[in-house]
Amino acid sequence: MVRPVRRRHASVVGATFLAVLILVAAVARGSAPAHGAASGVRLVRFHLPDPSGTFIPGVYGDTIAWGIGRVDRRGALTALMVYTGSLRTSHYRVAAVIVPHPILYLNDVRISARWLSWVEYGARGEWRVMALDRRGGRPVVVDSSDQEGGTAVQALLLPLTALDGDTLAWSLSVIPPRGRRLPWSGIKVRVLPHGTTHLVARAAYQDCSLTVPSVSGRLVAWEEDGVCAKGGNDVLVADWTTGRIRARTTDHRSSEPATNGRVVAYKGASLRLQDGTIVVQDLRTGRKRVVDDSGAASTVTVTDRLVAWLGFNDDIEAFDLRTNQHYDVFPNANPLLGQGWNDEVIFEQTLLNLPPTSDGHFKADLIVAHVP
Repeated sequence: MVRPVRRRHASVVGATFLAVLILVAAVARGSAPAHGAASGVRLVRFHLPDPSGTFIPGVYGDTIAWGIGRVDRRGALTALMVYTGSLRTSHYRVAAVIVPHPILYLNDVRISARWLSWVEYGARGEWRVMALDRRGGRPVVVDSSDQEGGTAVQALLLPLTALDGDTLAWSLSVIPPRGRRLPWSGIKVRVLPHGTTHLVARAAYQDCSLTVPSVSGRLVAWEEDGVCAKGGNDVLVADWTTGRIRARTTDHRSSEPATNGRVVAYKGASLRLQDGTIVVQDLRTGRKRVVDDSGAASTVTVTDRLVAWLGFNDDIEAFDLRTNQHYDVFPNANPLLGQGWNDEVIFEQTLLNLPPTSDGHFKADLIVAHVP
């Protein structure tokens, strides 16, 4: 499995599942301190136990979560694994093992105080949104192609889920069997484990596509593209408890939203796959400010305190919402930016300066940056 370099450029197939999920409790050594960064940013480097291919990671407090595709010497996929690791004790633990074939891919792994979540895809476009109680138990299916009656349109290597406490949001684009229903795209929210599933927004696919959800408390943000945005992209925010939706942009050039409930940050670019500027909008006043005007930014994430993104030359950059200070977090890392928390930003660094493994993959580390 080849690890995607920039997540916004990749697409993959989706999944049939008769997967066997096995909970294990393997514990091993895993992390080490990293060198410090500019502006007082403190880095902690976590050495990955298997460099075969990493999926969008997350961090909550001193615990990180990520997924890995394990391959053999011939490059054949042998397992998909969800890990958690402790930044405090430098140990990691396997949370779930997913037997491949038909499952081929895990999308973004999310973490909160109680929950882990991820998305599984396989060879024929089938998919499952999964959740796992960190206190114990087995992974549960939150939503799936079986429940929705249709395969996934595609599995972009973009955030397709968002997790805030017990609240899980996810996007889905469903193609039902021919002649049954029209294809559609939507945004859903549920309070785990057994809350009511709310269909917050729905649109006809391929006219529109609703993707890249972000959730904080009662608010969920997403981007829409296609006819809904007059051929471009716009950012919407809804109170998922009432269903009230408000368009936060109408310029048809805004995408990749992320919210902490007070602000929504997004990328401004004339084309969806282009780099652009990073804009932060106050959800109460509507006031906007540009925190990166280089035109070379993308892949936005927001915490209670920070806005972080990939900047020029794939640098990790951050903006402190409390102090208005800009941080150059990590230079030229060729990174995969994940879900942050409070003053923490997590990303993967591919170690191109080291020789590849026997199966041809470059080694990689996860790095958590703590902003002062």
